[in-house]
Amino acid sequence: MIIIAADPGNMTGWASVSLGEHWDPAEVAAGQLPADEFCDWIATVGSHVDLYLFETFTINNNTQRKSPQPIALETIGVMKFIARRKRVKIIGQSPASAKQFVNDAQLRKIGLWQPGKDHARDAIRHLVLGIVSQTTGQAQQELLQSLA
Repeated sequence: MIIIAADPGNMTGWASVSLGEHWDPAEVAAGQLPADEFCDWIATVGSHVDLYLFETFTINNNTQRKSPQPIALETIGVMKFIARRKRVKIIGQSPASAKQFVNDAQLRKIGLWQPGKDHARDAIRHLVLGIVSQTTGQAQQELLQSLA
């Protein structure tokens, strides 16, 4: 099962895994790309992906002051479009749920810490949360055990 998670924004964090029978953190790849480059990338790998995960971006009264990023919404839109066209499941997850589920110490513990790459780390958090909440099996159980 191939899963891609994204922290959309001007600089988009991404994380992907080819989830096998067993949990292997060495199978996780992550990084950061400008939004346009990320959208180009997922367009090329879309047919091989089984699940997309993304950090939701909610517009409220503070959005303009704190984070005026229409790019995040556009990136999510591209992901949804590709998921629909390729018939791939797509799930939005709140920033708070991912950060509460996987903190910095846990990322270090399971060997997925990305120094100096805040957006990649957030994408990894979404990937881990998605594996635990959207999959079943031995790999999911092993990941849960490694987080404990």
